[in-house]
Amino acid sequence: MRRRTWCVTLLLGFGLTGCGPIIGQMMRAADGVKAFEVKHGTLEGLGRGKSALVLGPFAKTSEAFYIARGEDAVGFAEEFQRQGVLQATVRVEPMGTAVDPEQVRGLTPEQLRERYSLAEAPARVVFGTIMKRETVIAPTRGVVMIVAYRLEFFDPLSKASTVLMVAVRDLAERAIPLAVEEIRRQLDAAGD
Repeated sequence: MRRRTWCVTLLLGFGLTGCGPIIGQMMRAADGVKAFEVKHGTLEGLGRGKSALVLGPFAKTSEAFYIARGEDAVGFAEEFQRQGVLQATVRVEPMGTAVDPEQVRGLTPEQLRERYSLAEAPARVVFGTIMKRETVIAPTRGVVMIVAYRLEFFDPLSKASTVLMVAVRDLAERAIPLAVEEIRRQLDAAGD
């Protein structure tokens, strides 16, 4: 009887500990880019390879939250640079308040250069909004983030904008790199 109880306990233990990796791997199948849409303008309006000023912290909706104010802007600037999408510089407002795009839209490229102490006037200004953010703990994998961004690429010379929506689901540290990878892929497909 004692042996049978021990065997049942052992089998239950193996069954319960084996579920975490199985569930974690099943969750991996849902990872990736969930949506990409050009809401306004064209992909050519991004100005691939041009200088860009990424302003942070990004705004957020009621369905989103900050991990750390300005972290998303810094992450996008680093990934734009690393993946060759834009020559990005980031500036985060000192008090951590979201940037008001209307104040920036009225500035000339030279005024932007002076205001943000840049080496050269930016060809694009990037504003962002975190539309939605959720986190899920994936067994044996870590924190999976479901996040959607609205990115506006504003040309201070022509005053035209390209607005993109991109939504991803992946490990938290891979969310922004995956979003920028999709932007780069879309640019490649468009021939820009």
